[in-house]
Amino acid sequence: MHIFLSIIKWFESHLIISVIISVLSFLTFLGTIFIMPIIVVILPSNYFIEYGHAHNYLFKKHPILRYIVLIIKNVFGILFVLLGIILLFLPGQGILTIFVGILLIDFPKKKVLIIYFVKKEKIRKAINQLRIKFNKPEFIIPE
Repeated sequence: MHIFLSIIKWFESHLIISVIISVLSFLTFLGTIFIMPIIVVILPSNYFIEYGHAHNYLFKKHPILRYIVLIIKNVFGILFVLLGIILLFLPGQGILTIFVGILLIDFPKKKVLIIYFVKKEKIRKAINQLRIKFNKPEFIIPE
């Protein structure tokens, strides 16, 4: 109980940081409501089979542009992971924010991790129901 009172006191004494975290929490929440469904609907049905096609497109572009985009994407991914960790202890979408951050960061075996989660029945049903709602074919999930 003492820890929670200390946390509350800290937030009271750091009002600006508290407001920034609250605004980021709210924006993350809005993003998960509006942006994530759009992304799920826009992705091609064979996205998990042809995973990485966006990277192939990016690597054909100018090298400086390619590295700038990759750096920005990874920085945002790391920021989302850190924000998600903070949101685990505050009102907000902590786990989902961490997951979005992980999707943005480039690391070895990322494809394996993403497919692992998409193979989960609840996740697969949720994203495919959303796609069906917008007259899009269901995702093709590798075995």
